[in-house]
Amino acid sequence: MKYEKITKLAKILKNIFMVFIIVDVIGLVFLGFPITILILRGEVGPYLVDVFAKILQQSITPIDVKLILGSFTLLLLATLILSVDIKNLLKLIEKNATPFQKDITQQLRKVIKWSLIVALLPVWKVWDISSLLYNLIFIALLYLLLLIFEYGISLQTEVDETL
Repeated sequence: MKYEKITKLAKILKNIFMVFIIVDVIGLVFLGFPITILILRGEVGPYLVDVFAKILQQSITPIDVKLILGSFTLLLLATLILSVDIKNLLKLIEKNATPFQKDITQQLRKVIKWSLIVALLPVWKVWDISSLLYNLIFIALLYLLLLIFEYGISLQTEVDETL
């Protein structure tokens, strides 16, 4: 049956997103939290300013470095939440007999919301407008998928009521 292919793919993708979650947690523990501590202590010195200036090839101030590092930590946290929501969506798709379930559309709404947050969360002085446009188009496609799922639920409800 075709839905078996869907559940198999959902299971594989769920495992892939578990890896993303682990990488995000490791990133937060070993990068995000230490970076936050550095920022809070005010230990952003001239060395980091020079490193970021060379990488970005533009003039950078200590405040810019703090904003870049802080927004990077927020982005790590937001992608962790997004990865967990995607994993939960895939788990629901894997476990249900049909994809046209209200809990699946509710979880898909969470994925869309966090995808939008991740897309709009700028990394100070590193933000790219083309990436933003690409992400917004992808989010619009996810929203279209959500509308299709909601329409499928309404059709399934009509069929169930006529029987």
